[in-house]
Amino acid sequence: MNDIVSVIIPTYNASGFILETVNSVLQQSYSNFEILIVNDGSTDNTISVVESINDSRVKLFNRANQGVSATRNFGLENANGDYVIFFDSDDFMPVDFIMERITFLIKNPFFSFVTGWVQKINERGELIGAKMKSACNDLQNEILLYHSDIITCPSGYMFRKQDLINNNLEFDVTLSSAADRYFLLQIDKHIKGHFLRSENSFLYYRIRNESMSNKLNESLIKDNELFYKYVFQEIKPRQRVRKLFLSKSNYILFGAYFKTGHYLLAMKYALISFFIDPLNFIQTMVKKNHDTYYFQ
Repeated sequence: MNDIVSVIIPTYNASGFILETVNSVLQQSYSNFEILIVNDGSTDNTISVVESINDSRVKLFNRANQGVSATRNFGLENANGDYVIFFDSDDFMPVDFIMERITFLIKNPFFSFVTGWVQKINERGELIGAKMKSACNDLQNEILLYHSDIITCPSGYMFRKQDLINNNLEFDVTLSSAADRYFLLQIDKHIKGHFLRSENSFLYYRIRNESMSNKLNESLIKDNELFYKYVFQEIKPRQRVRKLFLSKSNYILFGAYFKTGHYLLAMKYALISFFIDPLNFIQTMVKKNHDTYYFQ
């Protein structure tokens, strides 16, 4: 197993976690990898922390701040590996994380990517909630219908690099929080993946209080409005998904705008959601899910 794995880590002001994240990669049972840390204009001491790591497999790139999508794309362009992982700078991989993934892809050339279970952790590394599944087998259904046990964190995926390049697959630089979901939906049109059920392949996904997806603001809402627009223009959901997604996405915008005090916009999206699918609207209201903003 001589294939190189490129672990691309975009980072912005992650000095408190980047060392633990990189060390979790360095301790992997599969050792033929490179780590591309792409510093996206950090203003803390991220650079000095990374420069203190003494391992030739770690490569640091410093760039002006351009956002996480452009940073991941830059990492892909500079990756030397046969396989790539887009790993967040505060997540953690157990010791067989890479081995489990590359072993499967080598043995199963039909599949272009592989993923597995995800366990959320807090800033102290403590477990949060039950394990979740990375979207994989039916991406439109899993992502657009907002299943509560599904997550789209890119850290859990390993891709064949050449399959991404051959199909011109990269992260959309006009999106921020929604870029992960849109990337997977684009992938669904070209390549197929496999879900690993082994507990050795878990991803530990850190939830930080100051993270972009935890801050409900106008910028985050606009980003998701743009995502919804792209879904209908470019992805064109299957009919059985389309109606329910329309109702759910408008309901989410209703809740988000209501929460941020934009009551007229909130009413607009509430009415749209209701008229598209009255049953879904009423069921969601009864379940009191209107404070759930599925923007991450």
